[in-house]
Amino acid sequence: MFIRHIAICILLLLSNSLYMQAQQTYGKGEVKSLLLGKGIDVVEEDINILYDTPEIVVATGYRTKFFAVLANKSYAANVESPVLAYGTDENITSINSTFYSLLECYRRCLTKSYAANDTKGYTNHAETVKPLMNGIKWGQGAPYNSLFPIMDKGADGNRAVTGCGPVAVGQILKYYHHPAALDSAKLLYNLASDMHADLGNVNTSSSSNTFRPILMESYNFSPRCVMLKISCIEDLDLVYSEVNAGRPVILSGFGHFFICDGVDGNYLHFNFGWEGVCDGYYTSPYSLSLKAREVLFDHIMIGLEPDMHNGMYKYVKVKSAGSLAQMLTEQEKCEVHSLKIKGKLNGEDLRLLRRMAGAVDDHDYKSWRGSLQYLDLSQARIMDDWENPYYSVDAAKIRFSIWKEVSYMKNGLPAGVKRYEYRFDNITEVQWEELKGMEMDRGEDYVLVKRGDSYFVNYFPLKRTIGAFMFADCINLKWLKIPEDTQSIGSYAFQNTSLETYPQVAN
Repeated sequence: MFIRHIAICILLLLSNSLYMQAQQTYGKGEVKSLLLGKGIDVVEEDINILYDTPEIVVATGYRTKFFAVLANKSYAANVESPVLAYGTDENITSINSTFYSLLECYRRCLTKSYAANDTKGYTNHAETVKPLMNGIKWGQGAPYNSLFPIMDKGADGNRAVTGCGPVAVGQILKYYHHPAALDSAKLLYNLASDMHADLGNVNTSSSSNTFRPILMESYNFSPRCVMLKISCIEDLDLVYSEVNAGRPVILSGFGHFFICDGVDGNYLHFNFGWEGVCDGYYTSPYSLSLKAREVLFDHIMIGLEPDMHNGMYKYVKVKSAGSLAQMLTEQEKCEVHSLKIKGKLNGEDLRLLRRMAGAVDDHDYKSWRGSLQYLDLSQARIMDDWENPYYSVDAAKIRFSIWKEVSYMKNGLPAGVKRYEYRFDNITEVQWEELKGMEMDRGEDYVLVKRGDSYFVNYFPLKRTIGAFMFADCINLKWLKIPEDTQSIGSYAFQNTSLETYPQVAN
């Protein structure tokens, strides 16, 4: 027993020794030097090492207002700068759950980068933009929650906190001075009410699905504002381009809504809505490692600005099918809110109308986005067009599947029916060739095509028909009058729109 106890102690000592050797943490003098490189001048005695792991160190000031997240020595060689994040607005006295999750994200990213010896990350070439919301540092407690109800009726009862959703949206409204007469407490209470927030004196939760309709309907924001899921590195460029255009971006990550309002090289400036605490510059994990597949946020809301073209109307008499684009200026394509069309329309025209009404089929949100909300096609006629699809969609995305029953013979007599069914989330090359051989790659209004390793459904317009998915994802569309000669409406034609009532075929 005694020998076993000694052996365990030796193992613990060796383990601790290896941990200390792997950690290679910074001394305060080294922290001071790294901070100075970011313009933070602080004496060593004022440096407080708040959090220390083998991968990262979090330093803050006892008196001087600053914080920094540093990649520890063993991992610093794999990153462009060991300073992963820094700010000078406030000190950090404790680490809340959101900030802890952010630190864990950095730790995982550094570990994966170190293990793969991955020193190549994403590099941003955007211009430097100082924090757009400089001086706007709202929070969730007093005085911002002064109109919220007291949750505990006892003597020590606390009011519900505002929640991060209302604070993020409220700070955007404050940035634009919109509305001009702004009382922060009243605004935050109204926002929480409109969001149907679940109130609590520790956490108040709300859904991002409410942000866009509230901003558009109650505060006259542009229909081009939209919440997107981050799916690739290119989406990160959207954040840079939005901030560069003077538009702050609402982010969602780690169960929290916050704002990006500045850029400095590979650093993004975050406003967390905690009265300045933790506000600062943060390196994107993509800039640390392309292989880590870690993100600080998974959704972004872009296009956040008041609508300057509300009520812009246009009447177009189309000369021939396919000429709609020539009859609209580039500005009108983006800014027309109400459009009436007379004449013939083909697939190319319908694809343009989809884009104007908010559908971005190619996911190119850096390109133009429309504001069309009211569309009158009563005097228009949709034509047959097998050359120009109005909608092209990944077959796996819409869970597209097809089947066919084929009779077979045995001994010269009918023996039964064989069913062929194909799903496009797992189709093989052999099945694809088999499918084409039976001419199952086309239907009444669609053609299946292969692009690389993916399969797409191209939908084509038919006369007197509102085809399948024709106005799907036209998120701006509030009102639609279909052509008077319409005889049928396809599946999911109005899916994910803002239509209050769906058009019907006239009797």
